[in-house]
Amino acid sequence: MNCADFRTDLSSFADDALEAERALEMRRHLQECPACDWEMNRLRQMRVLLRTAGRVPPPPHLALALRVRLSQQRNMRLIDRLWVRVENLLAPVAVPAFAGIAAAILLFGILNHTFAIPTPAMTDDIPLALKTPPRLKFMPFEPQELQAGEAGIFVEARVNEEGRIVDFRILRGPHDPSDVAKLRRALLFTTFDPASTFGVPQPGTLVLGFSSVSVKG
Repeated sequence: MNCADFRTDLSSFADDALEAERALEMRRHLQECPACDWEMNRLRQMRVLLRTAGRVPPPPHLALALRVRLSQQRNMRLIDRLWVRVENLLAPVAVPAFAGIAAAILLFGILNHTFAIPTPAMTDDIPLALKTPPRLKFMPFEPQELQAGEAGIFVEARVNEEGRIVDFRILRGPHDPSDVAKLRRALLFTTFDPASTFGVPQPGTLVLGFSSVSVKG
């Protein structure tokens, strides 16, 4: 074997992850090859430096960004799986049959939207509507903590089926970076009763308004 074959295993050798026979070959080669032995020493010195380096704290918005990214990936995987099943189901079906199914789905969607009964956003009663929007359940801060001003602060938030915010957009204010950071942290821990369709939790969107005296969803 040449040196290139041995250098691919230097990292595994340093981690004691090689089989006994291969590790013995590596020791013999390092004793006979100054160039590979120098590479091994440099790798060990680099690991020592990495162990002594201080940890860099993550940015405050990292948790929310990761939550948003995971939710998006999970929704995309669900859509892909559903689309594959629909394709497999409709592939052997003739065009007239497909048209009938599509018309039935469209009609159901129109009726579902037409006969949905709106309900108050902040009631504790059991909802009787076919569809209900997200409802604010818990917010870990008081509105007075933000400098909302006379115009107030309005945030459009996307809430998943677990009642957690997965994405948001500031529609109006604040301008102070400290207030923006405080708002972001608060939204991360805010919980909702999720939107529902026929009693089944669904993702939904709502607008939160902040002023000096009220919070409304």
